[in-house]
Amino acid sequence: MAPFVRGRSTPDAGAVLSINGVWVQELERNVGPPILATLRRAYAAALGQQPPDGFDESVYVTRYLGASINRMSNVPDEVYRLISNTIADGVEAGESITDIAARVDQVLEVTGTDRWTNRSVVVARTEVGAAVNAGTLAAAGQRQRDTGRPMVKTWIATTHGPSADTTRPAHLLADGQTVPITQPFMVGGEPLQFPGDPSGSAGNVIQCRCNLSTRAADER
Repeated sequence: MAPFVRGRSTPDAGAVLSINGVWVQELERNVGPPILATLRRAYAAALGQQPPDGFDESVYVTRYLGASINRMSNVPDEVYRLISNTIADGVEAGESITDIAARVDQVLEVTGTDRWTNRSVVVARTEVGAAVNAGTLAAAGQRQRDTGRPMVKTWIATTHGPSADTTRPAHLLADGQTVPITQPFMVGGEPLQFPGDPSGSAGNVIQCRCNLSTRAADER
């Protein structure tokens, strides 16, 4: 905000959108690697062996990471809306440029508000759960290719414990739904490959605590 204050001009919310490309680059550089590491660990845990060479560059993994990063790429738009409303409130109240800039600083402050702390918790919970399920599904696909035995997957909703009360009704209805691993689940009228699937709508996947289990179709 310093340049606006020095120039005695109203802060420009549009400036936030100018860093959108940088934001996506930072997501890919800082967020992509830990998501990939989580996916790899889930794969190894499900199959009992490390992912094969070329796993990280496979179509499945690159598409998954792209969709996951894309899920977080709209933050500049969100910040733009927050700042636009904040500036409008300040102008309507007849505040000085300095006071309006201070308002905007409060919106952007990471450590002085719960907004960004809470947002980071939501993102972490969503992305970790989704990556674990994506890795589990990838391992099932590898097992099907290695053994020639058809694999199936089952949606497991959170029905016990302190989180059970927040499980979405559509996810409770999906509990126990079993389909071939290449076929999506139908959850709330939407096709999802696994709980937390980043291709799903925000209302169906954000903070989802459901899990995925896999087995050979002839196993019981």
